[in-house]
Amino acid sequence: MEKNWQSARIKPFSFLLKVIAASLLIFSVIALLGAGSKWLFGEKIPGFAAVLPGSSLEAAAEEGAEKRVIILDAGHGGMDSGAVSVLGTREKEINLAVAKKVEEFLRMEGMEVVMTRSDDRMLTSRAGRGTAKMQDLLGRVEIAREYENGIFVSIHMNTLPMEKYKGLQVFYSANSDTSKVLALTIQSHIAEHLQPDNKRETKKAGSNIFVLDRLEQPAVLIECGFLSNYEEASLLIKEEYQNKLAFLIAHSILQFAGND
Repeated sequence: MEKNWQSARIKPFSFLLKVIAASLLIFSVIALLGAGSKWLFGEKIPGFAAVLPGSSLEAAAEEGAEKRVIILDAGHGGMDSGAVSVLGTREKEINLAVAKKVEEFLRMEGMEVVMTRSDDRMLTSRAGRGTAKMQDLLGRVEIAREYENGIFVSIHMNTLPMEKYKGLQVFYSANSDTSKVLALTIQSHIAEHLQPDNKRETKKAGSNIFVLDRLEQPAVLIECGFLSNYEEASLLIKEEYQNKLAFLIAHSILQFAGND
């Protein structure tokens, strides 16, 4: 009887400890995102506040940011490796790694995120026609078109025959007036906080960028850096750099979604 009485006392106490531990974990995650800019950059980026009552991002969500769906498109995949860096790393792998990090930051802020691919594969089209590459591109467009309130962000890496070129650059769809706003937001945040020497300008996409040419909602394609540049290729495979890059892309999307 004494043993049962002691067990009855221990169980509530054990449960309380579990509740406290869970609460501390949740608080740590919130604090990490709120202080994320300081953790990653050694400074706080204006507007990237913690998800706490009265925060700027919570206010943006209440005004409509939570109604938007973010479609993250990790370029290439499967048999289509994309470009290969001077270090031998395949573009499709870096695209997916960065896209998943952007997804994580956005979901931590309560945003609805759709990934066109979450693993190493090519997409197929419901139309079921054309080459494997064409089906893959059509499949990405079809996913994006399912969300009228969607914001489409495609993650890619750049390459050129000459090694000297470097720097992120954003292309935007000509079919949506606000696509350029999103592109400028991403480009300016990257230049301010990650690539101070980046003087590249955003560019309107032509018909050669298939997905942007066929989407009507806000849509951008981010060439995150040059795999043909040894210095930049070395950075793009590092998790710390990918975290910074993804953080700024997510921050830009959140800012855009809150004001769009």
